[in-house]
Amino acid sequence: MEPEIENSENKRQAVCDDVKEALSNAGIKSGDIIFVHSDVTPVIHSEGFGWLTDSLNFLKNCFLEILGPEGTLILPTFNYDFCKGKTYSHEKSPSQVGLFPNFVMKDHRAIRSFHPIYSCVAIGKDAKNLMNGVSKSSFGKDSLFHRLHIKNAKLIFFNVSFYYCTYIHYVEQHIGVDYRFLKTFEGKVIVNGKEYNDKFDFYARYLDQNIVLDLTRLESDLLSDGRMQKAFFRKKHQVLQVSCDNVYHEAIRKVNSDPYYLLKTPPLT
Repeated sequence: MEPEIENSENKRQAVCDDVKEALSNAGIKSGDIIFVHSDVTPVIHSEGFGWLTDSLNFLKNCFLEILGPEGTLILPTFNYDFCKGKTYSHEKSPSQVGLFPNFVMKDHRAIRSFHPIYSCVAIGKDAKNLMNGVSKSSFGKDSLFHRLHIKNAKLIFFNVSFYYCTYIHYVEQHIGVDYRFLKTFEGKVIVNGKEYNDKFDFYARYLDQNIVLDLTRLESDLLSDGRMQKAFFRKKHQVLQVSCDNVYHEAIRKVNSDPYYLLKTPPLT
């Protein structure tokens, strides 16, 4: 092997070992079902990778190797254009929440759930059961987030803050918080070349009440007694891991005593 190539491989392996160690230290193990919010910038900028797809493929394989054949990797492929009146194509509409989900969608093993607002993509043992036939509700019964709760999946925040915990809207809808309401969006969708009109609901916030989500207190409470785990890769980039059950039960317990526990300030009235 040429020295330059060997050096590059060594650097890649060092990043790989570091990422896997961080995932393991955060409590991710073989057979897990994980839902990952991510910012992959640190991996993309790591030494040893010659191009973008190289680094993204590396990260995908890091997750899949940790999870093993019994595990399942899930990523958000959310797209909000349907809410703006645009047609949603199940096969072509991209994720608007990151490079990594769009890359994973191209994998021949990947399965995308059909929802024009809150679709997700999965690879692994439970991908079909979780992705196929989700309801038309964003966060209600038989939505993907409901299924994640039933499976008690692990929520992973890879170099992003807990603020990005979309699952919390499922919890809010289950509670029936008074600062959100069920809104129906109707528009055109395309699936397997067939175009038709359809309706999907979304648990929306009241725009005139200055609703600002703030999960700082929830994160602190979950970290304080070890229900949320934190690890680091490349020494400074954090990985958070918490189970759906722990988020669900802690949020409900706290909201029962403080209805606006999940907000920065109480809603305007």
